[in-house]
Amino acid sequence: MIIGGDYNQNICDREIKKFHDDIGVHNIHQIANNVELEQMCKTYVHGSSPIDAIYASNGIMEYVDGCKILDNNEIVEADHRGYLIDIALEEYFEDEFREWDEVNKTILNPSRRSHREIFLKELERQLEIYQIELELERMTSTCLNEEIEKIDELLTQIFCDVTKKV
Repeated sequence: MIIGGDYNQNICDREIKKFHDDIGVHNIHQIANNVELEQMCKTYVHGSSPIDAIYASNGIMEYVDGCKILDNNEIVEADHRGYLIDIALEEYFEDEFREWDEVNKTILNPSRRSHREIFLKELERQLEIYQIELELERMTSTCLNEEIEKIDELLTQIFCDVTKKV
């Protein structure tokens, strides 16, 4: 879980700390940069304390590679400072899918083959059909608006069909 907020009050306040402790999330900037919460810089142009923050659960925190609070108007002109967070999403999703797909079982139904596996195979099959139809279309003529609409409808149908089978 990731939570970002403009709290309009100092994020060091006891109530805000307690709220985040109660739901089990941690200040990404504080942990990624090994700083005390009270040492964080102000995040509002006209303020004197940090009032903006982004928090993450333990499951996400282990994939955070870094975090930076931007200088005022460094990238976008605004009255609050921006955050850049580097999260290794590929690793996160690989680990999540590995957990779900172990031994061709799923978390929701351990007796069934992986929903992801079925989805990917069906999607691959449907896209092969689409590629053949697209190549035939290219060989016969250049694409007109009607043909583009037909291709769009075909792609929509492919994704609907794949979703129904999963």
